[in-house]
Amino acid sequence: MRLLADYYAGKLRPALPAAVGKVIREASAQQYAWAKPEWGRYRRRAVVLADPAGAGEFAIWAWDIVPEAAVQQALRVLSGMVGELAPDIRQRLVSGVQPSKVALFKRPEQVWTDIPEHSIWKGTEFGANDWLSGVGGTRAVPVSSSDTRNVMEAADDPYREESVLVHEFGHHIHNLVLPDCVARAADVAHAHAVASGSYSPGRYMVSSVFEHMANGAAAWFQGTCRSDVNDGIISRPRLLARDPTLFSLMQYIFTPSVARMRYRSLCPACSTKWSPEAAVPLLEPGPPAPLIKLPLDQCISAASSWRPVPRNAPDCSDMKSECRARAIAGQCDTHPDMLTLCQLSSGT
Repeated sequence: MRLLADYYAGKLRPALPAAVGKVIREASAQQYAWAKPEWGRYRRRAVVLADPAGAGEFAIWAWDIVPEAAVQQALRVLSGMVGELAPDIRQRLVSGVQPSKVALFKRPEQVWTDIPEHSIWKGTEFGANDWLSGVGGTRAVPVSSSDTRNVMEAADDPYREESVLVHEFGHHIHNLVLPDCVARAADVAHAHAVASGSYSPGRYMVSSVFEHMANGAAAWFQGTCRSDVNDGIISRPRLLARDPTLFSLMQYIFTPSVARMRYRSLCPACSTKWSPEAAVPLLEPGPPAPLIKLPLDQCISAASSWRPVPRNAPDCSDMKSECRARAIAGQCDTHPDMLTLCQLSSGT
């Protein structure tokens, strides 16, 4: 936990500092002493988003050893998330000075430091954590990664109750794509969540602003069914019920469409291997964190006409007393009446 927080904060020193920030265009296994010939080439496998003006692109990269099925599954998930970014934030994904990417690696043959951009951590304390199923991109190394076992929900994946890809891309958005003023609002939201005491002591979701944002994105897209790291905040209604300030920030970053991407509807095995939402306990060690106003008005740009809608808007309310319980049980996605009777609890 400490090393990950220091990694995202830019406090760790890689073994090869001269290579920091260098995004590989293409490479063969023969270029690296640690790579194996049977891995083939490290290359672009799919494009998620390309700038119409040709300024840049956001793509999926992997060695040839990575199955095409994993690449296509990652493309479906990332396309859904990217498609819901607010227009001005989405544009920042492909207009950076350094191209950013998501890279896949295949276990047991590979570990996360076998991604060429991440190989700078080989021989370090951080790089020795071979068990990591992926890391998020940073400004120093704008590449996020994920284990293909997790992408395909394989039976031997130790993190099969969450999408590492969704989580790490949440880090990617926070670290690389958000304007500085939105990143400052994330700092405020995290400090407020910690000070409110609404989370269980020592909960991973509030261990740093980086994990607060990544777990918030995972809840927004239903990319997890765990309760041990996040107090059971696994959906938009649960995020709204327990951490409405972070919910409002996610509403700013992503379009608040009801017809959003839901990871549960895309993952190959979620319907059979993931616990039903109603079976995942929502832990409530204290009152919810009160909603506070984030300094987002100053972040509005000419590229985006969207504005946050106050939660107390007169046309947004619950018409039934059982709305909160039904929303927490996951009925916003399965019962159409929730979108008319329980708009406040559903976060619509």
